[in-house]
Amino acid sequence: MPLRRLESEAIRDSVLAVSGTLDRASGGPPVPVKAVDGGVVEIDTEKMPTHTSAFRRTIYVVSRRNYHMAELRVFDQPSVATNCTARTKSAVVLQSLTLLNGRFDQEQSGFFAERVIRSVGNDVMERIESAFRLALSRRPDADEFALSKTLIAKQTAVYRQADKTLTPAAAADLALRDLCQMLFNTSRFLYVE
Repeated sequence: MPLRRLESEAIRDSVLAVSGTLDRASGGPPVPVKAVDGGVVEIDTEKMPTHTSAFRRTIYVVSRRNYHMAELRVFDQPSVATNCTARTKSAVVLQSLTLLNGRFDQEQSGFFAERVIRSVGNDVMERIESAFRLALSRRPDADEFALSKTLIAKQTAVYRQADKTLTPAAAADLALRDLCQMLFNTSRFLYVE
């Protein structure tokens, strides 16, 4: 069977689930959205019934004809203006850029890193293994482990260089956030085999 990318809603829900923020409440009022500068649509956090409503499953997010959240639009969320008998499937650069630079994905990467830190503490090896288990449901292979360890070491040095007031532990936590964000960008996370 050929690879099949998850639908836009499933990608967002998977990111929320892995980061540990998914609000699994069913029913109730929809999650409101608002248009902001640049034609971007985001969740309207000022109108939330509860503090976790912004992290509800995507099926509860209000969908309007011309207003789609960026992380949904780039992954081919269908327009509600017409019938959608089959979803289009595209693989474009904007998808990776949204996962790398989007506010939602950066925020969720931070929550994901915090979840890993709470569960395993400060050991780098355990952090890497835990992040892979949570995001990809498997342990990293030897190459992935080595690349992840190198990424964390290099990013820790970058953060320490950029901000001399950061402790080594705080810089390592920020570097873990970068690893978590990279895991969200992997084909293994976005595609079903």
